[in-house]
Amino acid sequence: MLPGVLVLVLFGMSLTIGSSHGAARTTAGGSSPTVRTLHVRTVDASTTTPSGTLAVSASTVTQGSTITFTYTATPATSKNWIGIYPPGDTPGKVSSTAYKYAPDATGTVSFSTGSLTPGGWTAYLLYDTGYEVMAGPITFTITAATTAPSGTIAESAKTLVQGSIITITYTATPATSDNWIGIYQPGQTPGHVGSTIWQYTPDASGTASFSTASLTPGTWVAYLFYDTGYEVMAGPITFTVTAPPSPPPTTMPTYMGELGHRVLNGPFGIALDGHGDVWVAEAYADQVAELSPSGDVERVIGSEGSGPGQLDDPEAVAVDDGGQVFVADTGNDRVEEFSTTGKLLGTIGGPGTGDGEFDQPEGVAVGGSTLYVADTGNDRVEEFSTVTGAYVGEITKGMSAPQGLALDGSGDLWVAQNGIYTNSADSVTEYSATGDELFSIGANTSKFGGMSNPADVAVNSAGDVYVTEPDYDLVQEFTQYGQYLGEFGTPVDGTTGTLDFPVGLVIEPNGQVLVADSGNNRVASFGLAP
Repeated sequence: MLPGVLVLVLFGMSLTIGSSHGAARTTAGGSSPTVRTLHVRTVDASTTTPSGTLAVSASTVTQGSTITFTYTATPATSKNWIGIYPPGDTPGKVSSTAYKYAPDATGTVSFSTGSLTPGGWTAYLLYDTGYEVMAGPITFTITAATTAPSGTIAESAKTLVQGSIITITYTATPATSDNWIGIYQPGQTPGHVGSTIWQYTPDASGTASFSTASLTPGTWVAYLFYDTGYEVMAGPITFTVTAPPSPPPTTMPTYMGELGHRVLNGPFGIALDGHGDVWVAEAYADQVAELSPSGDVERVIGSEGSGPGQLDDPEAVAVDDGGQVFVADTGNDRVEEFSTTGKLLGTIGGPGTGDGEFDQPEGVAVGGSTLYVADTGNDRVEEFSTVTGAYVGEITKGMSAPQGLALDGSGDLWVAQNGIYTNSADSVTEYSATGDELFSIGANTSKFGGMSNPADVAVNSAGDVYVTEPDYDLVQEFTQYGQYLGEFGTPVDGTTGTLDFPVGLVIEPNGQVLVADSGNNRVASFGLAP
């Protein structure tokens, strides 16, 4: 290397700089001159500054209406956000008046303007929970509403039994996504105290249904409020909740034995036919077994697969008066229809969210010429003709993850489901033949009578309601008014009547309760001791 030469390594390349002053100096020992190498950090030229675009749906809107922003963002992060500020406010130095996340590469974000005062406002698209501006500012103006918010509300009943469903019909001007109905005790002032129960009413007109299970007997008051605040749009209206009649004395069913001696493989669904035979959906075996009243195996239908007549994780079964067997083919997102001899008669539905389609159906029931299917993943119960298999309609009101289904003597449909109403309580709800909510059991209830993942429901001839609780390994019994009567199947003294993850259940004409005791791979029978 030449004397007096300095080598720079720049961006991964060597650059040599030579001296113009002749020979280089040496140390006293005569050693060679020192050559220094300078390392310069490489800069990633691919890094880009966060950027985007922001547009507003209208430059002027009336207070209380919705304003929508369209945006693009590079890079997209789940914590990019749109903030709304008064003109002159600098993001970061002051907090936004309103904000929402904008998590996609392109999309829209809507705000209710009910809480924004009339005047000018400024919006920014900001990066990843911080205050780096990706787009904006853009400006818009809010004008004062020409009329005060107003509306109407009316109750479905003036007096109802505790646990029944009260439906409130409303109209609202202006409509905002955050208008709401709150229910209070008489004399309570909204805003000074919180409502006992409440629900958003986002449309210009509609209905809101409430379970009265958490409302103590007495008079209650309901109001329609404006945009998350306490400005009354309509009300108050009053209604009265009455206590259910005293429950009759009851004796809990005791374990009578198991049906036959066949070892089942994941029994989930269970049904009776007109001859007293018991049909069991074996989810883990991908088949349905027909058992005689004594428990002998008479027939097995289905095999593992997705082809015609095959099953994947069947979780429920129902048999109509004509002997047609309907199987909730849960893993295949369909219902398979068989004759009692095992012949495939047809297939109903398929994967999807449209009319007649399913997402993990977990329950079936037959009433007259109507087949009800719990479309669990789509939060609804669908109705089909048992004659043609054609789609008839659906029930969606207050519905969340419906599972087990049962029909009572009056033709009402009982649905075991998770997460209904505002507090996401697990419940069993009664619906009329037209899909109206009538009654709810288990919502807003803890300890005895409370529910966790109720799997199935059955109603006896007296109107008592039985519910399987796989999380608690037991069956609960209630009156038709929702009063808790007791439970059975839990370990008391180590008897063989202990249940392990019970799922399906059905009630025989003599009152005995048959339970699909899935964890024990059997059908357990409970009844009153003679």
